[in-house]
Amino acid sequence: MSKNKLAVLSLNVPINVATGGFARVQLLPDGEFKGMDGRPGAMKGVKAKAWLVDDAVAAKLIAQANARSNEYVIDYEHQTLLSDANGMPAPAAGWFKLLEYVPTSSVVEDDEPNEANDIDDAGIFAIDVKWTPKAQAHIAANEYKYISPVFLFEPETGRVTQLLNAALTNNPNLDGMDAVRLALNKLNSHGMQSLTSLTQDIKNLPQEKPQMKQLMAALKINQEATEADALAALTSLQTKLTTQDTELVALRANQFDPAKHIPLEEHSKVSAELVALKTVADKTEHANLMAAALSDGRILPPNEAYWQTQPLAVLTAFLAEAKPLLAALKGTQTGGKAPAADVADTHLTDEELAVCTALGQMHAEFLKAKASA
Repeated sequence: MSKNKLAVLSLNVPINVATGGFARVQLLPDGEFKGMDGRPGAMKGVKAKAWLVDDAVAAKLIAQANARSNEYVIDYEHQTLLSDANGMPAPAAGWFKLLEYVPTSSVVEDDEPNEANDIDDAGIFAIDVKWTPKAQAHIAANEYKYISPVFLFEPETGRVTQLLNAALTNNPNLDGMDAVRLALNKLNSHGMQSLTSLTQDIKNLPQEKPQMKQLMAALKINQEATEADALAALTSLQTKLTTQDTELVALRANQFDPAKHIPLEEHSKVSAELVALKTVADKTEHANLMAAALSDGRILPPNEAYWQTQPLAVLTAFLAEAKPLLAALKGTQTGGKAPAADVADTHLTDEELAVCTALGQMHAEFLKAKASA
């Protein structure tokens, strides 16, 4: 016998909002049924012309449900099958665990057509559906009308062998959706696979690119922009990041190093101490230079008060060029003694003698000039 095939069917959601009948949902009709596109007869490798639910099938499906630990999921638009391919999340619309079978023979015929659902009241029902608040609002607002079960079946007989999950949809012929139909055809051409394998097959189908939209949003550009626009925006962003990285490296290299610096307060204190030390040193050197200059005649006593007030730099510059007057006095022909003709030298003071020596003037002439003054 060939391996089971997988199918997706669309049914009207049998929910009466007015009576609050949210918990009971028909998943499969009773007896033979087929899709609006002619399946299962149109499916490759399938001999059956219709799917089949009967007492034996119902008993098997109910036993499988009772043996499950996990609940069956009802999602939106079969996103559980497509999430790996399109990258979008697959939120649940509802959950169920218990199944009930209502055979056609037990349904009381009603002359009034079921306008709300326009389907038979017999088949496989989920009787404990727990809808999310969001899904309840969608159904109450008539925003979702159809339930689409996913199931396995025998290709020779069409008998349903396993219920996998279900979905809310607005497409009454969900099996006509390109991505799902192509994925199912590929699945059927290779035999029964897991749902994980199914989603892997869908990855190669043409899909909308939500990742690109998310990228456009992250780059803060129009979502209708081209991939070239996105690439240009990414290139610009990369350039900015590179520049910022370079600036960050430079900042880190030049950041304050406590080991190489002292606090401003300490720096000011040290600077003040250095200024005080330099002032003392300058005064000491100034005093030493003045003492030496006075002793060798480079500065005469009448000029001492003036040079005491001059800065060290000015004093130092003057003394570098000044000639010692006492040295000149000691170097005269008389050896520093008054000539014989200058007996009256005793009337000259030391300062006057130094002036005579500096001017090369005889002491007598100096005294004469002094007397006539």
